[in-house]
Amino acid sequence: MSLYKHWLPLALSSSLAACGGDLSGEYGEGSGADWEPVMSFKGSEVELTEFGQTLVGSYELKGDKVHITANGETQAFAIDEDGCIDGGTFIGRLCKKP
Repeated sequence: MSLYKHWLPLALSSSLAACGGDLSGEYGEGSGADWEPVMSFKGSEVELTEFGQTLVGSYELKGDKVHITANGETQAFAIDEDGCIDGGTFIGRLCKKP
């Protein structure tokens, strides 16, 4: 099963309310030496890393949502007031690496 097929469908229930601007850099969980990247935005591409596997897709900001497309499927995520991505219950809150 691909990385995308494993975790992205589980996040379909997240509610969406994003802020404007471009996304760049790494978004993940934890802090300091325990920080783990999950999404890395570079230009119009995003790398999704989970369970040691990486999948490359594209993303687009649409109003208050970020739409990530990989393997022919698109998932929308919230960007909260702190600029963190809300991946729902399964993925969690992903904040930009300081």
